[in-house]
Amino acid sequence: MSKEKFFIFTRGRTGSTAIIDELDNHPDIVALQELFISLEKSPELSKAYLEHGKGFYKHISAPYQVLPYGAWSSQYRRFRLPVIGVTYLACNRLISEKGMLSLYLDQSEQRTLLSGQGKRFGFKVLANHFDERPDLAGALKARGYMAIYLERKNTVKLILSGLIARQRGIYNLKNYIASEESYVIDLEDFEKRVIWAKDSVQKEKTWLKEKGFDVHVITYEDFVEDRETFFQGICSMLDIPFMLPPETDYSVMIPDLSKTIANYESLVTKVHEMGISDPL
Repeated sequence: MSKEKFFIFTRGRTGSTAIIDELDNHPDIVALQELFISLEKSPELSKAYLEHGKGFYKHISAPYQVLPYGAWSSQYRRFRLPVIGVTYLACNRLISEKGMLSLYLDQSEQRTLLSGQGKRFGFKVLANHFDERPDLAGALKARGYMAIYLERKNTVKLILSGLIARQRGIYNLKNYIASEESYVIDLEDFEKRVIWAKDSVQKEKTWLKEKGFDVHVITYEDFVEDRETFFQGICSMLDIPFMLPPETDYSVMIPDLSKTIANYESLVTKVHEMGISDPL
């Protein structure tokens, strides 16, 4: 396992965005957001692709430091062949999905590590990215990536954060000023998601180990409560000098749940009924 390359495995987009942003503020680290987000889930990329076709990346107002895989691979002709499956015509030859992942990672690493931007290269991977690209875990393992699992101990807040972000249509913003708008939480859906999320954490750690990764765990709560200790741990994992990076401009999107959730009292009752001690 190399300490030069890492990925942060996470379930959510809100708190993890701030962590990645602060890691990228460290002079020895290049940390990027979701390299494997689908083109359809990247509104700016998707709009540019529909308007300009394969040369769309030249028309993006805020160029990505590294183009996400879904956008990058869309520049090449894609086939689905018998037995072989998904195949691309790239570099004047046919390349499998596994080969394309390796080629993409190679180009991304070269662009960042060899450009002198940082000594360590990493990015965020969501659970669904592995589901959508079955060869991704193997490609990361083969290239020596370190697995860092970002856990949010307070599962209730994790789920609420995601549910509110979906209703609001915004997962993260810089310098966000909280609005007075409130949202109704579907309590049955909330309960199912909390139970599923608590069960998924251990399953995901086990899955990573089965894929051959040594799993290093960090928590969102440590990041919020003690940034210095949090970054000391990460710098030690990556074997680089400790430095507390400048704070992110990304904001806490839900400063007060009681004001953001319209049926807050009913939610509190539901949490107690579930026997969960996570503080709201």
